[in-house]
Amino acid sequence: MDAATSLEDPMRRVKERWRAVRDELRVGLIPRDDVDFAVDFADQTPNPNPKQKRPLRLVAGLDVSYRREFIYDSTHRAETAVACLAVLRFPELTPEWVDFEEFTVDAPYVPGFLAFRECPAMTTLLRRCPSGAKPDVVLVDGNGALHPEGFGLACHVGVECGVPTVGVAKDLHAFDGLDAKSARAACDEIAARGGGGGSKGVSKGVSKANPGHGGYPALWPDAVALVGASGTTHGAAMFGHEHSGDGAGCPIYVSGGHRVSLATAVAVARACRAPGRKTPEPIRVADARSRARVRLLEGKAP
Repeated sequence: MDAATSLEDPMRRVKERWRAVRDELRVGLIPRDDVDFAVDFADQTPNPNPKQKRPLRLVAGLDVSYRREFIYDSTHRAETAVACLAVLRFPELTPEWVDFEEFTVDAPYVPGFLAFRECPAMTTLLRRCPSGAKPDVVLVDGNGALHPEGFGLACHVGVECGVPTVGVAKDLHAFDGLDAKSARAACDEIAARGGGGGSKGVSKGVSKANPGHGGYPALWPDAVALVGASGTTHGAAMFGHEHSGDGAGCPIYVSGGHRVSLATAVAVARACRAPGRKTPEPIRVADARSRARVRLLEGKAP
């Protein structure tokens, strides 16, 4: 057996085991709204939950930062990392509770299987969160339904802990005819027009990437729906206020996780942005705090 085969076979078995776990968890996924809060906008964006009257009170972000150094033993290399849960008051977007979980990552990185590296630390943080700081919804730095299997990190975390989750990712998986270049082109075109809001398709390039679907519909003033070649709407590409329409900015990718529809996911992500920022504040704070903790562990100034 050559070296390539010996490395490939163990990973094949690992992925088969991970798929079995994912399939078991997927049975518990609720891909629609099962929340008791409402999100209101100053710009009069329609409320996706008009019958739900309780205002959103606490929103959380989950993110993981990795150390640059590795831990070696006789058999493998393991990374060390810090997960951060940042719970913010809404609509002030000021911290209510921040917690960290330092952990060793011994699972290899495999595209599409991020949950098996980061989910255990994230669920530990959520379960440790005191009752007075329990978030109404959790934004996870990773995908939800916008995933080749329709079950990304945000879905894993939500089902494991039974909490409403939203996926907020920096990168787009290429599947079902979706690709980042076309999504960015659609966002550029809408930004150049001064915003969307209709159901009309945009960008000829996008239309060619998704024949028969008229491009990625601009359903929000600053986001497009990511409609795959199958006709399924997997998520949304959302750009920030600073996006000028000249290709200067990259969108973020939002999708429903557990107990949250795409409409509510986008509503929450939009409502949680600070002025002039693209990334929702709970994710931004969790990212900044986890990076600062990593720098402390590395003996550097925060």
